Order: sequence, then C-alpha cells, then structure tokens
Amino acid sequence: MLRSGSQPPKKKARQELRSELVAVSTGPKSCIARVLQTLQQKGLLIDDQLGGKDELRQLTIASQVHAEAHTPYGPVVQDMGLEMNDGKIFKSDFIHPFAFLWYLSLKCVEFGEMMTAALGSTVHGVLSLLLYGDELVPGNVLRHDAGRKVFAFCYAFLEWPTWILHKSDAWFCFGALRTNILEDVKGGVSSVFAKIVRIMFVTGPANYTTGVFYVSRGADILYRATLRGIIADEKGLKEAFDLKGASGTKPCPSCQNMFNFIHKGRGSANAYRLPLDNTIRKDWIPHTDESIHEAHNRLSNMVEEGLERRKGKFEQLETDFGVNYNPDGLIGHPALKTVIKPVSHYIRDWQHTYCSNGVASAHLAGALHAITEDPTLIREGIGLDTITEYCSHFNVPASHGRVNKYWFDPDYLADDHVKHFASDVLHMIPCLLAFMVDLVQPYGVLLRHIAALDALNKVMSCLLHIGRVTDEKLDELQGLVDRHMQLFVELYKNFVKVKFHHAGHIPNDLWKLGVGLSCLPLERKHKLLKSLIVYIFRNVEMTCIKDYVNHVVQQFIEHRFQFKEYWLQDPKRVSFQGQCFDSSFHAHSPVGEMHRDDVVLVLEEGDVVVGAIDRFFEKDGEMIAQLSSYRVAAPRLWTDWVTTEPRRVFVQLSDIRANLKWARRNNSIIRVLLPPAIKLG
Repeated sequence: MLRSGSQPPKKKARQELRSELVAVSTGPKSCIARVLQTLQQKGLLIDDQLGGKDELRQLTIASQVHAEAHTPYGPVVQDMGLEMNDGKIFKSDFIHPFAFLWYLSLKCVEFGEMMTAALGSTVHGVLSLLLYGDELVPGNVLRHDAGRKVFAFCYAFLEWPTWILHKSDAWFCFGALRTNILEDVKGGVSSVFAKIVRIMFVTGPANYTTGVFYVSRGADILYRATLRGIIADEKGLKEAFDLKGASGTKPCPSCQNMFNFIHKGRGSANAYRLPLDNTIRKDWIPHTDESIHEAHNRLSNMVEEGLERRKGKFEQLETDFGVNYNPDGLIGHPALKTVIKPVSHYIRDWQHTYCSNGVASAHLAGALHAITEDPTLIREGIGLDTITEYCSHFNVPASHGRVNKYWFDPDYLADDHVKHFASDVLHMIPCLLAFMVDLVQPYGVLLRHIAALDALNKVMSCLLHIGRVTDEKLDELQGLVDRHMQLFVELYKNFVKVKFHHAGHIPNDLWKLGVGLSCLPLERKHKLLKSLIVYIFRNVEMTCIKDYVNHVVQQFIEHRFQFKEYWLQDPKRVSFQGQCFDSSFHAHSPVGEMHRDDVVLVLEEGDVVVGAIDRFFEKDGEMIAQLSSYRVAAPRLWTDWVTTEPRRVFVQLSDIRANLKWARRNNSIIRVLLPPAIKLG
C-alpha cells in the first residue's frame, strides 16, 4: 500500500507488491482485488494502476511469476504424465526440486549458505533426502469432504540443522494430487512415489545421482543426494510401498515372523509365527531389502508365466509375503531396483505410532479405565472428575494454548484409546502421571500402572528431546521402549495393535535417519496447504502449487523465514544505562516458542534454575532472557519451587533447556513437571 506523497511504483515493483500481497493474505485473490478496487475508488491510492478492473488478473499473474521463472532445469513448476487405469495420461503439475532449490538459493542468500554448510557436513559431499506423503482435507477437519481431499508430497535434506527440520516451512512441497484422481492412477500412491523418485534420482540428463546445482553468492555449486527414506503414518507407508499393512497377516515389513491376529486368539504361535504382543526382540527374524525384493520378484515371475490367473494361489502368496504385486510401484518398478530399499527406507513416524490413536492413546485409555474400576479409588470418590479438577490447575507454555477441560472427559474415552489429537496426548501423559503419583500412589494401589505410565513418559520425553541420534542415544531409547512395551503387555494386553509392534522399531528408524524427526512439523504444514486449497475449486493441483511457490519464495525473500537458531519476535528498541538493546516478550529457540510468564528450566554451569520469563534482550547477536528465578523447596527435589521473593536473573537464551508445565500448589509453591530426558545431575 502506498502512503500519501509516495511516488507510483514502477511496473516491476508493482508486480512484487502484488506477489507479496498474495503471499501474506489468508484469503482468496478476489478479496485482495476487491480491497484494492475499493481503495482506488475512494481515492486512497495514488497509483492508478492498482485496483483497476483487471486487478484480479494482475494478482494472478504476479502470484505465478516465481512458479514460471526459468532456471537451468526449466521452469520451477512443470508437469508430469501419470498413466491412468483407462490408459489415458493425466498431466499433473509439480514443483521441480532441482529448479525450485536453484531458484530459491538464487533469491535467498541465507538458503544458499545453509545448503553449503549442509554439504560441508557430509563425508563425501552427498546429502540425504527424506520424502513424506500424507492426505489432508481443506476446510473443517471434522467435515467429511472426500471430494476436496488431496495427497501432499514433501521432502527435506537431513543435513540441514535439526532446529530447521523442526520448522514446517523447511519441508518443501513436491506437489499435491486430489485423492479422487489418485485412486484412478495406475499403480496408485506407490506409482506416484515411484515417479517422484525417478525424477529425482534416475531420469533426465540431471538428477541427484549425477549431481545438480544450487547458487551460493553468485556461484553454481554442484551437489548430489541419496534417498534416505520415506516417513509417514502407517497408512501412508503402506500405500507408498504397496504393502498389506495393518489389515494384512504380515503387517511388518521389517520382520519375517511377525503375524497379525494371533494375539487375538486367531491361530497358533511358534518360533516362525510370533504374535504382535511378543516383546522379545531376539525372537524377531528380520527382513532385508533383498528379501522384500525377492518376494516381489516371485510375484513378477508368476505373472510372466501367466500363473496369476490362478487367482487364489496368487493372492495367497501376496498375503504370505505381505507385499502387493505392483510393477509400477516403488518396489516393483524396474528402474528403481537399485534405488529403493524397502526395509531401510521404511521410516515409521513416532508421532502417529504413539499419539494418533496409537500406543500412548491406548495406554492412557488403559490407565483411565484402571482408575475408574479400582475399588479403593471408587470408595474414596476418585475418578475422571477428580483428574480433570487436578489437571485444571496446570499451566502449559503459552504457545501450546491451555489445558483442555475435555482431556479426561468420559465422552472422549473409548474402550481402547482416548479420542484426542497428538498434541493433547503429549500433554496428558505427564499430567496424568503427576496425578497418579500425588493422589493414587498414597493408597498403595495401581503401582504397576504408575510404573508403566512413568515408562511411557520417559519414552515420550526422550523422543521429544533426542536431537541427533547417536549410538548411545539409540541404546538409551531402545531400553526405554523395551521397558514400556513389557509393562504394556503385562497390563493392557487386550489393547495391543499393529502400532504396538511398530513402536519397537522406532529407535532403529530414528537411528537410520540420524535425527529425531517426527511428522509434527509436517502436520503443521497442512495448515498452509489447506489455506491455499480451501478457496480453489478448479485445477486444484496447478493453482495450489503455484500459490505455494509464491508463498515460500516471498517468505524467504522478505526474511519472514528465519535462518537463526535463536531470534526475537517483533523486537522493540529500548535504552538502559546508556546502552541500546532489542527487547521482546516473545522468542524462538530449539526449545520452541517462549513467551512472557512461561516457566522455564535453565541449566547453567551445573546450576538448576527454574523461573518465569520477564522479557528477552538482544545486543550484538547475544540473546539474553530475564527471569524471575525461584528457590527450590528442598535440596535436589526439583519438582517444588518457592515463588515468594523471586530473584531477577539474566541467562543466555541457549541455556534454557525446556519450557515447563506447572501448577500452583499453594500461595508460595509451584509444582513443575520436568522432562525426564533432561538430566539434572
């Protein structure tokens, strides 16, 4: 928008303004056009080229400038042909990764420098690429709208800083395809993944195997990449690799002798037919990449010999292998035999495995049922209402919202899981554990349930704080997971499902990646994609991804995406004792977003400090947090802190290790819930 007295912008500047307006707007382009037209009619714009009759067309053109930009690899947005079941070819638009990253590094110096740093951290100058795919529904998530549902494909490089990978905007979108179209694609989701992998690693004169370029300070830098894996929920991985999945007899591609349904009493178990509730890891016979490929090769040989007409035998063989025959999919495509490693590239997401109708959701349900059914607690009047009242006193970090009064509502408690989102489950676990320790344990009941919930809390805390996964962290996490699985089977055996067995493979999957990633940032990315799709009703694929390219490029150009590990949100200039500082009540760090009055844990030169944030300061790149520090109530008892007469302290922002949940016990003491993964000495 132009202020009075400003000169009318030139055509290029006007186009850049329109691109920025579209990028920052949460509404459709037609709304922006109507606003500009109204301002023009009221005489509030001095530029008569803005807000004209063709403003909507001009906004559309401006929003597509980045998508149509020419690079050494062609335009940023291109199209690929997908063969449909009827033999026709569907042209689907996608964001070409080589062109997009080259263009983004050209426009944003910081991105090019990050790529150079990532390349320098590798041994042989080869980056590791991780793919992701999932469905999303624009609009109301609780409204059934299958016609608008899309499947989104994203990717990132694992050598990027960990704190960057935990940002949703650091994961770049390859494309989005409506599921009603995807269902008619020959080979389904797996064939689209195969197409993506071929574009990236096999076909064309340039690919990640031979090497492509990005721009760093005006120079073209060659880089190569290998596929490290595909991360998704269980359904997404099943579709990507075209496996039988959770509904099949062989639900785990990593184990040859793990069988479904035996734990429910359907069939007998032996050394070669283990039930899903088996927690003895040495009994699991591992699959290899070669054994999965061999299984698909046997299916291919049957087809070549015409034996697939023996439908019953062919389908039974697919069931026995746990693999579907798909010559166009990731496992079956001939061009990908040396690229795809079905076991190594199968990366389970711990967020979905545990928190989205998974192991943690089932565990919470089991613990809550145990509380409501215990005779002693019933006699004492302790039930779900008591838990709700107890947890209502807790405060969570401001960026996480507030305690949900429906967490422990009976209407959200199913027979074998709690009906809550993953973020709610992550909060419920430590809160319920604190309740059981404070109010249940004194009665001497449910002690094994308390031990099991404590084991789950340690697993979740380790997953949230693990960072880069070393051999030592792998051993620690594996021990915590095994301990929890054993207690879970002991107490909640009837709640065992396929995700329970998959949880046993989570530590090794994270070790394969080298970093403790989950789909939490990618689930947050759905919000952006939904906002771009919700107003589109024609040619969803093309319009959505062109708007996405405009959004990302403008975000990087205008520095709304921060390449800093620590930074202040909307800082104000203040002066103190003759010195000038930037000050803010809102800061970002690898711990997450922190706001004024959040209670945080600080580890500084061996000292343990808990206090409430007053404000943040920055001077010459140094980030400082001002805290009202509390006094521990008893030596080395780090849960209770005296809040009377707090001390004002200043600490490095990098010394803040956790943003805590806390509750006031009385007028002078607060109770904090400390992450067990952070060792206090």
